[in-house]
Parts: sequence; C-alpha cells; structure tokens
Amino acid sequence: MGEKNFQIELSGYMGSRIGNIVKGAVQSSVTRPKEAAIIMKYLMTGKNAKMKREHYEKNGEHIPSFLIA
Repeated sequence: MGEKNFQIELSGYMGSRIGNIVKGAVQSSVTRPKEAAIIMKYLMTGKNAKMKREHYEKNGEHIPSFLIA
C-alpha cells in the first residue's frame, strides 16, 4: 500500500470516527440548549474546515482532520 493511499484511508477513518463522536454529542445535547449551541457552532466550523481540507487535497496537499501533539 502506498503512503498516499494510507493517508487517504487514515483520513477517511479518522473523519468517520470524529463524525461518530459528534453524532453522540448531538444526541446527548438535544435537551440541553447551551450544549446544543456549542455543538452547532462546532458543526459549522467543522464543515468549513472539511471544505478547506478537500480543496487542498485536490491540489495535492494533505491536511489531516486533526493533529495529535
């Protein structure tokens, strides 16, 4: 498996895992308006970040979903 394919598969895997975490947070915030507002803000920020990552990926530059430091 090439490095590029591994990066793409890892990005997809991490993106889906993050999506599962956010989905759980959304479900638990349904009855808590303050938490729901925070989750909605995160979703909008995350959507914009995803669009930027996809743009850079099309131009050959890999940007990970998140960084582990």
